[in-house]
Amino acid sequence: MADHSDDRLSFWDETVEGSNSSEMELANELLTRLFQNRTSQDRDEYAHRFFGRQNFAQLRQDLATGSNPDTLSGQPQASKPEDRSHSDLWSLAVMLNELSLSERHETSDKRSPLSLLQVMIESFFGRGPEVASLLFSSLHFAVGTQSYKLDSSKSLMAASLVLLLAAHPTPESLHEAVKSQARSLGDMPTRESLTNATSDSLSGEYRRAKRAALEEGKTTVMGVKLVDKHIFDLVARGLSEGCFSFAHTFTMGVGPEGVVIWQSFGKHGYRLDEYIRDGHACVRSWDEAKQFVDDFEKLTSCKGVWSAKINKLYKKLFLVDINALCSGKGPERPVTPKFRAHVSIHCIDDVKCEDVTKFLWDVTWNQ
Repeated sequence: MADHSDDRLSFWDETVEGSNSSEMELANELLTRLFQNRTSQDRDEYAHRFFGRQNFAQLRQDLATGSNPDTLSGQPQASKPEDRSHSDLWSLAVMLNELSLSERHETSDKRSPLSLLQVMIESFFGRGPEVASLLFSSLHFAVGTQSYKLDSSKSLMAASLVLLLAAHPTPESLHEAVKSQARSLGDMPTRESLTNATSDSLSGEYRRAKRAALEEGKTTVMGVKLVDKHIFDLVARGLSEGCFSFAHTFTMGVGPEGVVIWQSFGKHGYRLDEYIRDGHACVRSWDEAKQFVDDFEKLTSCKGVWSAKINKLYKKLFLVDINALCSGKGPERPVTPKFRAHVSIHCIDDVKCEDVTKFLWDVTWNQ
């Protein structure tokens, strides 16, 4: 059978652009009635399969902005900006607001906190990584910290996004979510702080989170930092510039349905949106999650020079071949010669749907 998906999407976009306000309002009403008894997953699959939208909220947002670009949920808003980059930012903010508001008002077949977090993170990249970066900077500013650009290839920044979206809507929880990943807030390790520090145990935190998920129906989100201890020794000796650090950060969500892992890896690896696009941020079974945790514990227990065994475990966990990356023909410097790992974990317990939908964006536009 011929694939006419591109023609179908083009026809849809042309139809939306050419419709008047009453037609757009009618289309939105029809969609609402058509899917009022369907699950959130059904709605999202329909929007993605037939109209190329990230989710159902984006599809409805396209109709809402087409029918009346000066309003959102009945509240007056400024006109949609003409500049493309600002237009995309405005559109993304409206889409995320629509998603949050629709989930707040959902009464039946509500998503779980973990599945909602998946949708929210994926939707964050609905207008591309550059637009997501601008919104991410606003997130940091909103919680009272230094503003950062989201480089979704950097593992710290990707983890910070996930933790901020999962954090409870309190100043303390939001600050701790950012602090655990921000060098400027003084929570990044130093050579002195690592001297007598004890590593956190991912297996221990995972068992605790799994127990909370299966026995109490709770969701836990963890930010896990793999710290390169030897690089700090090299810094003290002025030799760190010649080495590539194996340090890495990822986030793990543990809920009743299973486990989701989010990560990214530098300019020669992959961005967070690419990781999601390639299907790696799916729900893993308990057996798959245990295998990941066991492999991580094996990796962090290794000591000595970088070896084939360490490289194999690292690649299995983080999808990057350090030996190839840091070889003579690779684009990076040689990897840190000694493998000495330290683990730091920040946990957000009992994440609820209302935590994930806590942010609403100001979509007014000042000319």
